[in-house]
Amino acid sequence: MDRGEVRERFLQAALSADGYESLVALVQQQLDQGDTAETLVADLTDVRPFLPSESEDDVLDVMDRLVGWCAPSARLLPTEP
Repeated sequence: MDRGEVRERFLQAALSADGYESLVALVQQQLDQGDTAETLVADLTDVRPFLPSESEDDVLDVMDRLVGWCAPSARLLPTEP
């Protein structure tokens, strides 16, 4: 999947009724497929301007979990095999 498709999926997830949970699940899936946290933060940053403020807050929370600006237990990391 190319970066444009990933960004589109992030946008759709953020705008869905369960936006935060959808974003977390999608980010975890991308991490498990080998994407780096840095790449995913860049993708989420690209999506932010297209979101209403309440959805943007969800994206910012997910980005915090990707870079570690959260409790250690909340960090998003690749799932171990």
